[in-house]
Amino acid sequence: MAVERPTAGARAEARAEDTRQEILDAAEGMFAERGFAAASMRAIAERAHTSQALLHHHFGTKARLYEAVKQRFTDRFNAEAPAPAEELSPAFIVTVVRGWFQFLSKNPNLSRLLAWARLEGDEQAWGASDDIWTHAGAWVAGAKRAGLVRADVDDRFLLVAGAALVQHWVDNRGFLCRALGLDPDDPTLDERYLAQVLTILLQGVGARPGSAIEAATPKATTPKAAAPKTTKARRRRRA
Repeated sequence: MAVERPTAGARAEARAEDTRQEILDAAEGMFAERGFAAASMRAIAERAHTSQALLHHHFGTKARLYEAVKQRFTDRFNAEAPAPAEELSPAFIVTVVRGWFQFLSKNPNLSRLLAWARLEGDEQAWGASDDIWTHAGAWVAGAKRAGLVRADVDDRFLLVAGAALVQHWVDNRGFLCRALGLDPDDPTLDERYLAQVLTILLQGVGARPGSAIEAATPKATTPKAAAPKTTKARRRRRA
């Protein structure tokens, strides 16, 4: 039986894709180290062991290369993220929280790039990031309608809080361990932290009626109207 060999065109296309990925790897590292403004195409080309001309051939400009790096992160996330469960249940929240933790842990450059984006005032979407947030919001809204999320909780803020609880730990683990007296080498530490995050998200803190925390939570009140002032002259007239 004859073995079908790839054509010359297919081999050239495969080599071009390998080169493109090598450039993206180099650019990701350079942008993570220096930010967008300070990373030069020359430095990226040197790290990728290729020429600037080839960078421009594949990506055109530094801005388009930067966008391709960000797009690759959302492509990775979509490839690894669990598909939304057809049946609404707390188990899906557990899966998403653990998945986000694992993704950040495997992709440390993402946190560095996000930090640079904040410093440089870049608030643009990251590839398909807007779609990711939209789909997550739709699931949370459905969970709220199904009674899995309290009616007084804002769907959008819940998404922000869940993502932040995970990302802050991943980004600042060493500092937090030192400040809070935690052992960073404890193999159970991350799992214990995630368990606490899930407890907070699924059960709340002091959410039971009559709890001490509920009693201490400030309630919105309507200010009472101030009583009219009585002047000394008016008091004397009354006397």
